[in-house]
Amino acid sequence: MMVAMTSDDVALAFGREIRAARLRLRSSQAKLGRSAGVSQQLMSDLELGRGGSVNLDTWIAVTEAVGLRLELTGGDEGGALACHRMVANLASRGGWETAVTTDETILLVAPIGQ
Repeated sequence: MMVAMTSDDVALAFGREIRAARLRLRSSQAKLGRSAGVSQQLMSDLELGRGGSVNLDTWIAVTEAVGLRLELTGGDEGGALACHRMVANLASRGGWETAVTTDETILLVAPIGQ
């Protein structure tokens, strides 16, 4: 039986990746937060999996600051779909237009002026 991931599961998985990358860099949350334009507290929240409501631009900035690239790939069907939906939700909150195709690919269109 396959159990679909929730947005909390996805945020926790992303947070663990952010933390692991930061530790590999031997950097502090404060230093990488400054690089990403976020506070040390937000870096901590993200690493602890409390980033489900953080906008997509912030996730991108944080992943780039730790040398990662935010990329969605299929793994298990339920997990990939939950991840796609979370990204679409975060993007739409940030003013992005989103569309999910029949094969569950997410199309993001930046807001005008971005």
